[in-house]
Amino acid sequence: MTPHLFGHRSRHGDEKLEDIKGGWGPLMTVPFAKPDGTQLFFSWRLPTVLELVDIPTLAEQATGAPPEVSEGAAAIVQAQEAGLMILAGALRAVAEPIEKRDVLATMTVVLADLHGKPDPQDFVPPDGPRTLHSKVDIEKINDRAWVIERNSAESPGEGEPPMPLFMIEYLVHMDYGMLAVTFTATGHGMGSPWARGVYRNVARGSRLGPEPPTDA
Repeated sequence: MTPHLFGHRSRHGDEKLEDIKGGWGPLMTVPFAKPDGTQLFFSWRLPTVLELVDIPTLAEQATGAPPEVSEGAAAIVQAQEAGLMILAGALRAVAEPIEKRDVLATMTVVLADLHGKPDPQDFVPPDGPRTLHSKVDIEKINDRAWVIERNSAESPGEGEPPMPLFMIEYLVHMDYGMLAVTFTATGHGMGSPWARGVYRNVARGSRLGPEPPTDA
């Protein structure tokens, strides 16, 4: 069985997923290859109340898309520069009709090559030109895993009130490199305790290995 990424107990929990309203959906898996040809499989679960939509497709199709889409697209560009993009999606609630589903948050998964001792500071997103101020907190889970939380205020434009931006990034140092599972949200309560629980469980229930999991 491909092991869960966060199998160590901390205030972020252990590898057993917490109960959530509606339950958890099936295990989803995407195959990908590193530049050296190494074949790997990344797997994750989402709550049944959420869906994951491809960000580039959503950004192309949505006229006047909400800020989360552009923020997610910007994160993709940054991630592609930092490492290998595995997954980039927008989280939406499935209770609404498809045409009315708002983007609640973005989820990106990146695998970066490491040279030398891993430093979580290298994975803290820098302030952008619209950033008014930001605060970063880094928690070490164990010798191979960290959680980075970043809260910032972004300027949507002159005369507009600041927009809060919440980001939480789960880092795991593996034999394949540094895996970063990142969630970003600008509102809709997706920085709430419920949402944090979703992010935490999706990250710690994720898997990365040379074979697809068989216990879906």
